[in-house]
Amino acid sequence: MDLQGDRLIVKRCYKCGIEKDASDYCKDSSNKDGLFSWCKECAAKHHRNWYSVDVELRRDVRRDYVNNHKSEISEYDYEYRTTNRNKKNAQLAVKNALCRGDIDKQPCFICGDNAHAHHPDYDRPLDVVWLCPMHHMQTHAIVKGKL
Repeated sequence: MDLQGDRLIVKRCYKCGIEKDASDYCKDSSNKDGLFSWCKECAAKHHRNWYSVDVELRRDVRRDYVNNHKSEISEYDYEYRTTNRNKKNAQLAVKNALCRGDIDKQPCFICGDNAHAHHPDYDRPLDVVWLCPMHHMQTHAIVKGKL
């Protein structure tokens, strides 16, 4: 339940027309109230439907792109792998350690959600901090000086 001052924030979903608590909406900074116009339930239904429609079309478009840009893709992949060799080796070490059971996947260190392994130092591949995608991106932004 969300309160603004002493009053409850309630919003009518644009899709289903039902009035729901503000916590039933995703955040959207482009809207005046800061909430998406559809409730989470309607948005989830829409996304499930959208992903199930034209699966073959999206697959064909992706396949055509890859077939028409093979040399550019392989050149980029090779350059990335050689430039970031220690990063790729650290990621592979964590993947293999997880498969062997040497380490266990943990929840996000900050919020407890499902997490990725973050390497503060790629030279120590199994010394990781478990962060959810949002906190992982924020950590990289801080490291790069963007936050």
